[in-house]
Amino acid sequence: MLQLILPESSMSHQTLNRFALRAVRPALNDLRFKGDADVVTRDEGVAICIGNYELTQVECTSLDHPSLYRAFNAIRVGQARRNIAKK
Repeated sequence: MLQLILPESSMSHQTLNRFALRAVRPALNDLRFKGDADVVTRDEGVAICIGNYELTQVECTSLDHPSLYRAFNAIRVGQARRNIAKK
């Protein structure tokens, strides 16, 4: 019969340090940006903006515009609700 020898977990002998990393690039869920997430129509697709700051451009059809706006706004509002609930 085959016997397996499992190594001891090295994580059980070490202490884990937790730390937070700050994002260098702006993110859609970064609440330091003031304003709503806007989806602005451009020639090549749409641009995702927060306030006057353009985060990125996305190629999509005009049918995707309302659903993108709803999804991005839900991300921002959901993040704010979670932060308020923690306090």
